[in-house]
Amino acid sequence: MMPKQLEPSQSAESRATSLADLRARIDALDETVHRSLMERASIIQSLVQVKRNDRSGSAFRPAREADMMRRLSARHSGMLPIATVEHLWREIISTFTYLQANFSVHLWGGDNPGLARDMARFQFGFTVPLIEQTSADAVVSAVENSVTDLGILPLAPQATNAWWQGLDEQDGPRVISRLPFIVDGDRADVLAALVISRPLADPVAPEIGVFEYSAGDYSNLPDGIDLLVQAGDTALIAAPGELDGDEVAQRLGVSNDVVRPIGGYAAPIIL
Repeated sequence: MMPKQLEPSQSAESRATSLADLRARIDALDETVHRSLMERASIIQSLVQVKRNDRSGSAFRPAREADMMRRLSARHSGMLPIATVEHLWREIISTFTYLQANFSVHLWGGDNPGLARDMARFQFGFTVPLIEQTSADAVVSAVENSVTDLGILPLAPQATNAWWQGLDEQDGPRVISRLPFIVDGDRADVLAALVISRPLADPVAPEIGVFEYSAGDYSNLPDGIDLLVQAGDTALIAAPGELDGDEVAQRLGVSNDVVRPIGGYAAPIIL
């Protein structure tokens, strides 16, 4: 016996009910997300009150953010692109960081100002003020003369000048993060960059250290040490975070005075 066919009116009514139910579930989820964001804001307000007396420097916490991104990436599944989820999360993180301690992001885009702006907005959202500078040195100077501001500097293979000579791991601006953090090899329109800031209030030892290397020859670096950017006879290199400047110099087979630590960053996620 053939199964009984639904009448056209019944079929349309069933579809309408199903759509209404699905839309109601979406509305309920939207309300839950909104209420959770407002609750998060309330907690941040309490956090600001607790930290009011001992707050110094930027409220940006790259190690904590890296941990959050790793947990987000590990639990993510389904059809929603991870880049979309990461951007939403970064908008939330940056906005609440800004509410804790207002800061601006200084940007120099080099040869790719459009990509640099896109990358900065992807990372820091639209609440945080974005200030475009005329040079890499201007970014370093702006961060040095601030308390909470951050700077973004592109990692082109060749730089027009050695802007990293203005960084200082002791008292001045230093490298604290690398972008992008979640690296998707299928995306060719993403600009690699470093984030710099003044000393953080509660720094965490980086997983990857960044060093100025002024030996003039970067053609044969040992395994585990990578060239980030070069300008003339000086360069930025990256090495495992557990190595100090003397140990990096030893691996390179050079004297200690040509290797200078200037910060570091969390190891990126490679998809």
